[in-house]
Amino acid sequence: LCEIYGAGGWDLRFEDMKRIGDWLGVLGVNLFDEHLSYATLRGARKRDHPQSFSYHEPWWEAYHVNARYLTRLSYALSQGEQINDVLVLEPTTTAWMYQGNEARLKELGDAFFNLLMALEVAQVEYDIGDEDIIARHGANAGARLVVGQRHYTTLVLPPGTENLDAPTLKIIEEFLRRGGTVLSCSEPPARVDGTISERGVALARSKSWRRVEASAVPAQMRAAAGPDGFAIHRQPGDKGILFHQRRQLADGQLLFLVNTSIDQSSAGTVEVSLHGVEQWDLATGKTDAVAFEKTAQGVRT
Repeated sequence: LCEIYGAGGWDLRFEDMKRIGDWLGVLGVNLFDEHLSYATLRGARKRDHPQSFSYHEPWWEAYHVNARYLTRLSYALSQGEQINDVLVLEPTTTAWMYQGNEARLKELGDAFFNLLMALEVAQVEYDIGDEDIIARHGANAGARLVVGQRHYTTLVLPPGTENLDAPTLKIIEEFLRRGGTVLSCSEPPARVDGTISERGVALARSKSWRRVEASAVPAQMRAAAGPDGFAIHRQPGDKGILFHQRRQLADGQLLFLVNTSIDQSSAGTVEVSLHGVEQWDLATGKTDAVAFEKTAQGVRT
């Protein structure tokens, strides 16, 4: 759920609304709540977080075009399941140690953001892991780290990870012992529950622990393609800002591609081990056939 368009301005265009909606949708939002509808514009309200979604707007009679598009987008992205094999751990408990140290917090935040954006640029599929949720819903199953209904074979520790909570560390220890892979973008965490500990250093002795630079993680993830052969190949020199979300359906897959650049196009090819391709037009609700070629593994379009 996202309260969308807040403080977008009185001059927010339908083009902007679609671009913002697509960006939120591709990153996981599937229920949109427009911000807001004014009852009055007296006083400071005229300049406080415009625009207003109501009949006062000159474009209100045409807003159904964007609303129906978002309705279809929400419906489509609520179907099936998004199943990713990589879990990227948030450095939240490390950040807790630096409350009040704005420079260090910014360093941690920027490094984590840059890692995620590099994965997005490389079209790597991943989930973000939270230590509190892992403590309550995490477990091990063979060489997989289990969180709720999801299973992961690779765990990524982002740059600057200095601390792990004890429950998280226990699960990672077992994960490594059973053959799961940990990619660490920094030295092993030196603290457990905020206290200096050798347990993090012991993790790095596992043959499944790999110390990698954050810049090398996307390439390693792309090289480890899934069993269905899914891959997105961007054209050389592509300057678009491309994101994607893939959902597994009972009878196929749904792929949502979004280029959020306002002035650069994006192009390339998609490969997957399926038997055909069709396009769902969110503006009309219609489906159409799409040209594709057969490959040894499936199709390319």
